[in-house]
Amino acid sequence: MWSQFAENFRKLSWVIVGSGLMIMFFSEVFFDFPRKDGKPKPPIEEQRQIYWLVPGLGVPGAIWAMTRALRGQQRSPWEE
Repeated sequence: MWSQFAENFRKLSWVIVGSGLMIMFFSEVFFDFPRKDGKPKPPIEEQRQIYWLVPGLGVPGAIWAMTRALRGQQRSPWEE
């Protein structure tokens, strides 16, 4: 049971890091475009504080998966 949980945690961490990087890219590119509802967006400094949190949540599991792959305990960082 714990091995299945750990495997899913490591895979989910990669998904979180990838989606966080996409959020970071689109936030930086489109930060000065107005919203569709007309409300102003928060300042870019506040947006950066929020979007740096997303990939930061996935980093521990991604490092764990990379370490296991480098030590030969699994074939790749994604697979068990």
